Amino acid sequence: MYVRKKYRKLLSLADKQFNIPNSFHRFIEKQKLAHNLVIKSKSNHCWCTCCKTNFVAQTKANSMIKCPNCKQQLLVKTDRLQEYSFKDNLQVYFKM
Repeated sequence: MYVRKKYRKLLSLADKQFNIPNSFHRFIEKQKLAHNLVIKSKSNHCWCTCCKTNFVAQTKANSMIKCPNCKQQLLVKTDRLQEYSFKDNLQVYFKM
């Protein structure tokens, strides 16, 4: 992807002047921990990627379900899933 010259200058200036606090890094690590799924097979057997436990539940794919073991609200995906990328909307405001 091509970045225009004026935007490259602006981004390099922001990199030099913008310090990221430690609390922001802790926030990012906390967000990474919340990225787990429930994998469901055809026979309603589910597997939680957070606590690594199996359970049986009547649910549909792409719905939210609460894991009975770790009590987290997780997204349900089918066992045919090969890769899933989580997308979080994150905006950083700063004065220049």
